[in-house]
Amino acid sequence: MTDHVCPDSKRALMTQKRLTRGMTMRALAWLLLGLTSSLAIAAPRFDPQLVPFEQAGEYDYTVRPGDSLGSIVMQQYPDQRGHWQDMMRAIFTVNREQFVGTEHRLPVGTTLALPAVAQPTPAPVPAPTPPAPLYTAGSVVSLEGTDAQALRNDRPARALDRGAAVHVEDTIATGEDSQAVVRLVDGRLLVVRESSELTINSLDVDARGNVRKSLLTLARGGLRWVSNLIQRDPTADPDEAQPANDAEAPTNYQLRTPTSVIGIRGTDFAAQLCLPPSCQRPPSDEGTVVGLLDGAVGLSNDAAANVELAPGDVFLVSDPTTPPVSRPDLAAFVFGDAAQGKMVTRCIGSPTKQRLHRCSQTYERPADAP
Repeated sequence: MTDHVCPDSKRALMTQKRLTRGMTMRALAWLLLGLTSSLAIAAPRFDPQLVPFEQAGEYDYTVRPGDSLGSIVMQQYPDQRGHWQDMMRAIFTVNREQFVGTEHRLPVGTTLALPAVAQPTPAPVPAPTPPAPLYTAGSVVSLEGTDAQALRNDRPARALDRGAAVHVEDTIATGEDSQAVVRLVDGRLLVVRESSELTINSLDVDARGNVRKSLLTLARGGLRWVSNLIQRDPTADPDEAQPANDAEAPTNYQLRTPTSVIGIRGTDFAAQLCLPPSCQRPPSDEGTVVGLLDGAVGLSNDAAANVELAPGDVFLVSDPTTPPVSRPDLAAFVFGDAAQGKMVTRCIGSPTKQRLHRCSQTYERPADAP
C-alpha cells in the first residue's frame, strides 16, 4: 500500500517553505542595515584629514550677530591656529545646507554642528609623598612666654611647650616675649632668645649618642650656647673610664648666620644678629655679633678664614665680604647681664661613685654690679 499526498497539501507545504525563506532573508537584510547604520553613526562626519585632532562626537553652535565661519573656527579652536583653513572646509562640508550662497554668509540663529575635541585621558594622580621620618635633636627644657613654635616644610607648625621634642630640620621660632631653652641629645643647651629663628639643619649622632657633626642656621634674633654640662664625679675612682667633657671631646658644630659661619668649640658663647629693620642700633653695629666667655670659636666668611676668638672676645661681622672686627663695646648687647657676671655651676643631688653629675649653669651678677 503506498502513501498518497494530496496536491493541495503539497502546494501548502511549498508555500510555507517560500515564506520562511523570505522572512529569513528580510531579517538578515534588516540586521545588515542596522549594522551599517551603527557604523555610519559611529564614524565621524568631519573629514579626519582636515580636522587635526581626535574627535569626540560633535556639538551644536548657534550663530550670533557678526559671526562668520572664520570667526567661529578661531573662537572655538584657538589652539589649532595652523589648521583653521582645513577646519573651515570640514565644517562647511558637513553644514553646507545652513549656508546662504557662500561659506561666509550665515543667518543669525542658524545651528551648526562642530567637531568636539576629545579630552586626553588624565594622568593618574600620584599618591602623596609621606613626610620624611623625624629624627630627634633634643627637647625643650624651659620656656618663657607662650609664643614658641617648631616650623618645618613638610608638616604644620607645632606649638612648643616644656618637654616638647625638637627634631632635625625644625626651625625654632620665638616671639617678642618668648625664649626657649633646648637640650640637645648630647646634653648641650641652646637658649633661643626672643624674636629669633634657629634651624637645626643636621645632626649626625654616633652609636654612643655623641654628636659628630651638626649644622645650625640663625636667621633672626640670637642664641646662647652652653655646652659644658657634664661634670666628673669627684668621688669616682680615677682609673674608672668616664665620658669625656667638652674640652676633651670637641665636636664639629657649625652655626651659619647671614654674614658668617661660626665653628663652635666653645663651651659658652652667644651670637646676636643686628639686621635692619628689626635691630634698632646704629648702622655701625649691624651684622652678626659673637661673644665668647669660655672655650673657643672660629669665625669665617668670604673675607676671612677661621678667626679664632679667646674667652672675653666680642667680634662683629658686618657682612659676608668684610673681615670680623673686635668690638668689646658690644659685650652687653650680645651677652646681656652675663657680661657683668660670672658662670655658676650647680649640681643637684649628692655625689655617687662612678657616676657623672648633670649640672646646670647660670650666670650671676656680682653683688656690687649695677
